[in-house]
Amino acid sequence: MTNCQSHYPSIALPLHPKKNVIQYGFEGMMVSVYGYGRDPLPCPLTDTYCHYRYPQILFQEMSMDETKYTFDICMLCLFVVTFFILSYIGLKRKVNST
Repeated sequence: MTNCQSHYPSIALPLHPKKNVIQYGFEGMMVSVYGYGRDPLPCPLTDTYCHYRYPQILFQEMSMDETKYTFDICMLCLFVVTFFILSYIGLKRKVNST
């Protein structure tokens, strides 16, 4: 099996060199759905054990114990603004060169 990260390098910031825009989006989505003191999830009566009944267990297993929603949203906005600026510069250079 090949390592996907070696073929597709992520755009990382110095604050968190292992995170990319997809991870910030995923963490923001998970915190918005399962965070902020959500009540335990309902489990079917036929199941004797429901592992992900408590959202805190899901966050612990996905290594998202200290995830902050506002930080994730700010980082996503920073990525969007950076991509817009880079796109504008690239298009402006292309138009001026012709």
